[in-house]
Amino acid sequence: MELEVVPDGRTKVKDIHDRFKDIVKNFLKITSLAYLNNHQAVCFQAYEKNENDQSHLIISELRSSFVITTLTPHLTCDAHSSNFINDAWNAFSNKAFSEELEKNYGFNSALYWLIESTTGKYFEPKFIDACTCLETLMDRFHSKNHTDFILDEISFKDLRKILEKKAAEWLKDKQVNSVDRNSTYENLGMIGRRSFNDKANLLIEDLKLTSVT
Repeated sequence: MELEVVPDGRTKVKDIHDRFKDIVKNFLKITSLAYLNNHQAVCFQAYEKNENDQSHLIISELRSSFVITTLTPHLTCDAHSSNFINDAWNAFSNKAFSEELEKNYGFNSALYWLIESTTGKYFEPKFIDACTCLETLMDRFHSKNHTDFILDEISFKDLRKILEKKAAEWLKDKQVNSVDRNSTYENLGMIGRRSFNDKANLLIEDLKLTSVT
């Protein structure tokens, strides 16, 4: 990938170099998603042209990388991969949008676990990695939107008092011992949390995806 910049006398070479690296990294996130493989840049170079239009190297950066090769089918077929990448890049190349994806959904970590779920031969670790990908998306989404709980804190405290009172009457009537009664009261706090299915469905609705059950 090549980026040509006309100097304006104010922008530092390092700033241009860092901007180019961000562009490359974001583009490779799209190709990694399309092919479900980990794509990384291993070399960045910056050249400067003189008055005679001759280029000389001013920055060269090598990076170590790890390669993950998968046999899993791609997210998009080869015939349509260019359309997928172009459409995704038109949105993702906007810096604000790429930052928004990371802020709202934890995109970078989710992408890592998605690719990890396509490697290896055994079902169990692949399933765990796929679940980790989904949970990464859900945790970031619900933490940001404060939707982990069904009711707000004050409302749930009021409801919990009512539930504990009714539960105490019923448990004592059934002659349940005090240890089990206290354990029941403590577990009442968990009913305020949304179920895994509810959290997943809210995420799917926000992403405007269609779920198949």
